[in-house]
Amino acid sequence: FVATIIRHTPFIRAITGTELIKFDPIEEKILRNEKGFAIRADYDEPGLLVGAIRDDLPFEGYYNDDGKTEEKILRNLFKEGDVFFDTGDLLKKDKEYKLTFRYRKISVNSASYLTPSGVYIFD
Repeated sequence: FVATIIRHTPFIRAITGTELIKFDPIEEKILRNEKGFAIRADYDEPGLLVGAIRDDLPFEGYYNDDGKTEEKILRNLFKEGDVFFDTGDLLKKDKEYKLTFRYRKISVNSASYLTPSGVYIFD
């Protein structure tokens, strides 16, 4: 199953606070550079979708489960002090900025999950 989701242009990245980062699906870990920061995924390379947590983009987390919410929070991803959340989705971006869905990294009960806008996602 492959579906184009959105054009992930630099403008969309800026306003949504989202990035695609290199991720090892076998080891289930984020790939980092020598300084310990995440590496942005290249064109036509699968990457983990992460979203910035900012004042204008709050992360509500899991309903009534602070432990699961904390597991989704990624700190110091690109620089000291930044905060992102792990969507659990592996996507690929082509040179036309089209994001295509690959698969979910982790099986979660999406009905219990809140997006940054506070809207429930139901599978």
